[in-house]
Amino acid sequence: MMTEFKESQIKDLFQSNQSQAKELLTKLPIFCGEKGDFSGLRGWVFEKTIQYCIRRELKTQGVMVTLQEQINLGGRSRVDLIVGETAIEIKLRGLFSGNSIARYRKCKALAKKQGYSDYICPTLGETYEPYRDGMIGVFGTESAFFLDAPGEWARFMNRLIQSLR
Repeated sequence: MMTEFKESQIKDLFQSNQSQAKELLTKLPIFCGEKGDFSGLRGWVFEKTIQYCIRRELKTQGVMVTLQEQINLGGRSRVDLIVGETAIEIKLRGLFSGNSIARYRKCKALAKKQGYSDYICPTLGETYEPYRDGMIGVFGTESAFFLDAPGEWARFMNRLIQSLR
């Protein structure tokens, strides 16, 4: 399947939106800082960028499906996005610690228990090999997508659309 976006376009779109978000935050009447930034802003902007791209790709392919954000899987576990029956964990820069591997393994089990057919994860990249291997171990080689490599976005979208059928 041909996709509307390539990895470099997604990265550029993310960076552009990140800059705009920081600038717009400084324009809020309540702003009281030196720069419009806070912990989690980059991750939130990346999630929104991926969601935007998914919506555009699905529309281009004529796929009509419901998307839901920040869905509780049980307890304090949440998943970033649900597309149809597919749970999607969106990570800007892979994992932050070895503990994340166990946390996402638990989330995968909870997603399955709630009836989601797939649990997949796109990330802009994970350079630390043990964490990269951990992500592949949790999500599987067919469900972990590293957007720092050419062709990964198309592979992600193919996998998502396949899971929707």
